[in-house]
Amino acid sequence: MASHRVELPCKASGHPAPKYRWLKDNRPLEPDTRFRQSVTGLLIERAQSSDTGAYVCEVWNSYGNAEVVGTLLVKEFLKVVVSPRKVKGSVGSQVSLSCSVTGSEEYQLSWYRNGELIYPSNSVRMTGQNRENLVMAGMAKSDGGAYQCFARHSKMSAQDYVQVILEDGTPKILASFSEKVYNINEFVSLTCTVKGTPEPRVTWTLDDDAVVRDSRHRISHYTSAEGHAVSHLNISQTQVPDGGVYRCICNNSAGTVSYQARINVRGACQINSSNTPSHIHIDMS
Repeated sequence: MASHRVELPCKASGHPAPKYRWLKDNRPLEPDTRFRQSVTGLLIERAQSSDTGAYVCEVWNSYGNAEVVGTLLVKEFLKVVVSPRKVKGSVGSQVSLSCSVTGSEEYQLSWYRNGELIYPSNSVRMTGQNRENLVMAGMAKSDGGAYQCFARHSKMSAQDYVQVILEDGTPKILASFSEKVYNINEFVSLTCTVKGTPEPRVTWTLDDDAVVRDSRHRISHYTSAEGHAVSHLNISQTQVPDGGVYRCICNNSAGTVSYQARINVRGACQINSSNTPSHIHIDMS
């Protein structure tokens, strides 16, 4: 077995004392600190699968030579490693796991979640020659727990597992704007800071109509050092029609949240023509 000490017997006698040479697969044995010639043969420390092969021990002195042939087969224990080692996701997100198996080229592989066998479905894919990659979309809260990769070959088996932790990734607004009164031509800056996983997308509305970007209305987004989404709505040369209820809407695959507040602009009363129908038809029949 791999990692064990192995001795290939080759004890020669004669006078003058015989000299030794080892061949592996018909080539001189390459130097290795794990190999050591002893009185009784060749010692191999911490045998590896790469040590497998046909060995020849050649001995000779001034009177003649001799050789002995043998085969070494080093079997490794099955070893399974699941990666990544730490998995933190959110409800609604995608989680991918990979299972690496060493010790055999042939094996059967199965995935388990909390001790129950996982089957492919619309939201679960298993890829790779031996289904060693597990991809799960739209994770639900109940999908969290211990994920185990189990490999079998002949009478050998091995397993490894990782803990998948799913957090509530529903957007949460951390900072926002408040109701305020502005003067005409005064600069207005509204901010919404939100956290969530995946990172939420932020949109803006004024009185339930989408805010249209133009030379006076600028919207910018960036991600803070803490991983929070920050969105700014800046209004220059503010006019009376810019007043109303502003809402920032934050959504991701885990959910949607919004915040609203009224922004007032001092000035004479105006009717917003964009919200007023130009023709009204009433059928009296």
